[in-house]
Amino acid sequence: MVRVSSKGQIVIPKPVREKYGLGRGRKLLIREVEGGILLTVQKSMVDEVREIAEEFRDRWPKDMTSVDIVRRERGKHG
Repeated sequence: MVRVSSKGQIVIPKPVREKYGLGRGRKLLIREVEGGILLTVQKSMVDEVREIAEEFRDRWPKDMTSVDIVRRERGKHG
């Protein structure tokens, strides 16, 4: 449980900050959800790109480069 200060601030307990890597300057997203609010850690662009790359790693044709794939896709659409 946390309290809201007169400035609208809350203190996130240290174990939670450590678990989620919430250091100084780290950004959180706040969303309204049914029955309350939800705080989520905003991912860095590097983390976002890494996740996307991991998603495609096993599905990427081993014998094609990204340029080959773009050319193939452009050919499909005229």
